[in-house]
Amino acid sequence: MRTTDAPSHLRTPTQARYTDPTMPMPNLTHVEPRENYRIYVEYDDGERGEVDLSHRVGQTVYKIWDEPGVFEQVHIVDDYAIGWSDELELCPDAVYFRLTGKEPEEMMPELRAHPDALD
Repeated sequence: MRTTDAPSHLRTPTQARYTDPTMPMPNLTHVEPRENYRIYVEYDDGERGEVDLSHRVGQTVYKIWDEPGVFEQVHIVDDYAIGWSDELELCPDAVYFRLTGKEPEEMMPELRAHPDALD
């Protein structure tokens, strides 16, 4: 079950995102848990590093991380999202932007022509 309570920028995109040549986002290739609600991620363009998710702990759907051992179950799900059990997934693109500091328009120039696409 995918959550729909997550903010739109953290919801998992549809499978079309990964087959659409106009959206050349790198694919997530590796994820592992780290201490203090951080995850280590690697993408197929060579970007890698830790992302701090501690600001989400205890909020809405992220309350499942309060259960012992749940955060450590992080894995890549079928559509390349970052997942914990069947209850919570994060968009790998949102994590990529947080990791690199890049803006969506840098990776997907067509968004400049359609600024409402980010709403």
